[in-house]
This record gives sequence, structure tokens and C-alpha cells, in this order.
Amino acid sequence: MLFSSYTFIFMFLPFVLVIFLLLQRASFKNHLIVAKVFLILSSLFFYAYWKLEYLPILLISIVINYIIARQILISGYNHLSLNNTYNINNINTNKIDSINNMDNNINHNNTNNIYGGGGGNM
Repeated sequence: MLFSSYTFIFMFLPFVLVIFLLLQRASFKNHLIVAKVFLILSSLFFYAYWKLEYLPILLISIVINYIIARQILISGYNHLSLNNTYNINNINTNKIDSINNMDNNINHNNTNNIYGGGGGNM
């Protein structure tokens, strides 16, 4: 699901927005926390809908960033460079993997085109 897709614009976004606003204005105890948790889970669903295998990477990144942020709050800004290094490394690793996968797909398609595209044994 992309931000510009009809599924996002006409189904996902209105549903999440209405539920979030209803939870935010509710009168039960901890309604604001429930609204925030709903928004977080909706966001995770959005990213998992596109490619489920990226969800564990996202969750691990969230946990590591949370741990580093807690350390920054406790000890000052000593761990800020560690947090930035982790995030930049994570982005680079995922981008390189995605580029390698794209190159493999291109090479596979070119091989199929050169040898007749059957993909079977010769």
C-alpha cells in the first residue's frame, strides 16, 4: 500500500483517523494511551502490508532506538552519536540489500531474455 494508492486514501487513512479521534475523545481511563497504541499498531500494519519481511527489521530498530534514547535521557547526550551511527548503518545496510536484490532480479531477467526466457533446463 502506497500513500498515493486508493486503498490508503479511501480506506486505511479514514478508518485509522476516525478510530484514533474517537479513542482520543473517549472518556474511559487511559484513553490517550490506547489511542497512541492504536496509532502505532496501525503504522506497523501499514508497513507490514507493503512487505511483511521488513516488519522484524522495523521492530528491532524501534527497540534499539528506544534503548539508546533511554540511555541518552539517563546519562545526557553521550550516546547520541551511537544512536546516529546505528541508524545510518541500518539505512545503508537495508539500501545495499535492496540494491543487490534489484541487481539480482535484473541479471535473472537478462539471462532469461538471452536464453529464450524459459527458465528450464536446456
